[in-house]
Amino acid sequence: MQTPEESDAMFIYVASSLQTAERFYRFEAFKDGTLDKYYDPDTDSLEEQLIQELDWTIDTCYGR
Repeated sequence: MQTPEESDAMFIYVASSLQTAERFYRFEAFKDGTLDKYYDPDTDSLEEQLIQELDWTIDTCYGR
């Protein structure tokens, strides 16, 4: 049985992996021209970019 700390670490690891995979997927789609913008809307704020990346990840988990 895992401790709460181990469960938290596993959750962070899995969520980070999914977020990274989605970031690469969007980058490839943007590079291939199937996406107009990598971030929608384009933003300079790192916080807003992170929130968008988490939204992409959640959408992927729910099957878009």
